[in-house]
Amino acid sequence: MKKIEAIIRKSKFFAVKEALHQVGVNFFSYWDVTGVGNEKEGHVYRGISYSTSDIQRRYLSIVVNNDFEEVIAWQLEKMGTSIEEMRKIGVKHFPRTSGPLFLKEGEKYEFPTESGKIELYSKQLKSLGFDPMPNYTKHPEPPQGFYRLNYGRAPMHTFSRTANNPNLNDLKSENDLWVNPKVARILGLRKGQEVWLRNQDEVTSTFSIKVRVTERVRWDSVYMVHGFGHDNKKLSRAYGKGINDTQLISKVAVDPIMGGTGMRGNFVEILTENPHKTVEI
Repeated sequence: MKKIEAIIRKSKFFAVKEALHQVGVNFFSYWDVTGVGNEKEGHVYRGISYSTSDIQRRYLSIVVNNDFEEVIAWQLEKMGTSIEEMRKIGVKHFPRTSGPLFLKEGEKYEFPTESGKIELYSKQLKSLGFDPMPNYTKHPEPPQGFYRLNYGRAPMHTFSRTANNPNLNDLKSENDLWVNPKVARILGLRKGQEVWLRNQDEVTSTFSIKVRVTERVRWDSVYMVHGFGHDNKKLSRAYGKGINDTQLISKVAVDPIMGGTGMRGNFVEILTENPHKTVEI
């Protein structure tokens, strides 16, 4: 076995990742790291002064078999270097190809707008029938007995695609429902209790989820990690583990100007009894 360590630009990360996947490397570890240069002069970008002595990089750690050297040689060749060069120098710096990152102090620059400046009031948007300045739109509040459904990611999983991966499933096999202690007291919830969720459109979760009582979520919201609650029985490790947040997102807001979507306007109530349980008479 060999362990390969590399420090690359963040902008090259996805290209390197895809190259590794193409040759059969489906798992590796990485960390965001900071290198310290010898830059003495700062730069000004959009009126703000930045120091470029601290350089953001991504550190990769890959463990491969001894016969993987040919693959690594091919990857390095695609990047413009070689195993021999990397063994000699350790870190290779590539010149920027997209121009300078920062504006020099006093340098004139025109933005791609009608005035050439940053426009807080847009005549172009006004001519198209939109608000020329952003207007605050109050977001909807959860109705009585409901809580805003928030969701996020887990660092060991990639969306919902890796929940059945044996190595990553060992790290996190299911999600849990974060509930504020105030809500837990009102509803009589306890840590590890199984509950179900039903949203404002009466969509009910297929599976249950375990409660986690924590101050890390607001009293008017609940939170869960995305990517669980799979209903495909072929996913033997992931089937029925936790709740699929996507199932409960039946309401999507769309920005009329740029088309961005807002999916955190869905609200759920917490059910302590199994809503799918059949009652025999």
